[in-house]
Amino acid sequence: MRKKGPWFEDAALAIMPADKPHFLERIPYTVFAFESELKLETVRDKLRELSKDLAPEQQVDSVFMLDRGCVLNFRAGEGNTWAKDGKRFTGFCTADSKDHTVLEMMRWICTCAPRVIGSVSPLMHYLPREAAFVIDGDLRG
Repeated sequence: MRKKGPWFEDAALAIMPADKPHFLERIPYTVFAFESELKLETVRDKLRELSKDLAPEQQVDSVFMLDRGCVLNFRAGEGNTWAKDGKRFTGFCTADSKDHTVLEMMRWICTCAPRVIGSVSPLMHYLPREAAFVIDGDLRG
């Protein structure tokens, strides 16, 4: 399992506790397909079958098929999940969104991504620790 780096250790986070192992402590598993001959229900049923013996954090989080819609994994229905008639969705669910699948993918990402206020820009974690250039100029004090 690929885990995210410790960039979030110096940040203030807003994330549902149930979402932390799936969207903060590891990189979400998302599949994107431009087209598919498979129905959404077929993909959902196959994911249910393949995931029944996997730990929740090892399961696929989402599948987006541009010409069909998406399959989303709401697991136990805790954390940020969608609801219908006041009841939360659980497990793998389908959403026929063939006309706006990209928008549904953006909504899914915005729903799952933790809100982060960091004391250091995330870009700083991608830069080398030692500067590869020489700074010259006047120093104060």
